Amino acid sequence: MASDQFREGYTESLVTSRNFAVVSIDGRGSNGRGWNYRSAIYGALGTVEIDDQIQAIRQMMKKYPFLDDRRLFVFGWSYGGFAAALMAERAPEAFFKCAISVAPVANFLFYDATYTERYMGNADRAAYDAGDIATNVSNFKKTRLLLIHGMYDDNVHFQHSALFIEALQRNNIGFDLMPESSCAVSFLLSAGIASGGIGTYIEGLTIATAI
Repeated sequence: MASDQFREGYTESLVTSRNFAVVSIDGRGSNGRGWNYRSAIYGALGTVEIDDQIQAIRQMMKKYPFLDDRRLFVFGWSYGGFAAALMAERAPEAFFKCAISVAPVANFLFYDATYTERYMGNADRAAYDAGDIATNVSNFKKTRLLLIHGMYDDNVHFQHSALFIEALQRNNIGFDLMPESSCAVSFLLSAGIASGGIGTYIEGLTIATAI
């Protein structure tokens, strides 16, 4: 959750060392604002929480003129990777100049049942498909994409990125993929491999939103 306290984590260190501003937003679905606010995503993952992120960023860009909208990107891991992809897809074309999606869930139909049913309940197929990152990928023709996913990931299986990749290729959209080895993303990060790739990818940009 966002707070008034100073916090430094992996994402913050990576981007601030390159003169980035980092924005974290508690949209609908997050804690701290009552049950109605938190339960807004029940049965509807990938809907209002994505809209809130985009609208908050748009408001910040208007409020703080020193933020350059020509150099805006989004980064997220796991659920954040899912959200980062959807934000790039749902925002106006080329709103985000690049997106870095790490181990994204493509569709919660294929994710861990215990987690998914806690949030989706008895939702029908249409509710799942509404949050499918492979449904509408056309914005990635103008937004660069770095997709990072360890093939040995035992939480978000590589199947999710495979579905995403299939949609991108079907639409003749170029993207960057990392890694090709059979290891988990946690190893790549601890070894500095992914951080080096991300650092190279974001060189020259000046603001990031982290999910």
